[in-house]
Amino acid sequence: MKHLYLAAALAFALPATGFTQDILSVIGSDGSPVKTYSMDQLDALEQTTYVTKNPYIDDTSEFSGPLARVVLADAGQDMPDGAQLRVTAINDYKIDMPLTDFLDYDVIFATRRDGETMSLREKGPIWIMYPISDHAELEDDAINNRLVWQLKSIQVVE
Repeated sequence: MKHLYLAAALAFALPATGFTQDILSVIGSDGSPVKTYSMDQLDALEQTTYVTKNPYIDDTSEFSGPLARVVLADAGQDMPDGAQLRVTAINDYKIDMPLTDFLDYDVIFATRRDGETMSLREKGPIWIMYPISDHAELEDDAINNRLVWQLKSIQVVE
């Protein structure tokens, strides 16, 4: 019985996990957090689904998640002409990319691959995905470098 009480106490002391834990931060151009999202909150946004290939998977897969531009708009981020986005992964990989990518293409913050949530090992919980199979011009090394998996934050930098 003593172990049951200890387990219950530890469960309340540990941070929340699962679909209610914050997994994505939108950061303002001044470096301050603007909004954070849990999986539930990302799922509540309109979802986009497409089948595409990329050089990091063996075959085509179905990816789904909210459009990146929708997440930025939901967070109230200004999207000035010529802006760059700095995206950061859990392992602190960072890359700057043009905001126009998100405006010109249906880039999604993929939270699911083939209908299943993606674990860290599977490049999740969020993988920036471009509709590469629909646009030949996206089959490019520069785009491949922007397919950031294990995304943790995004910041509009001017």
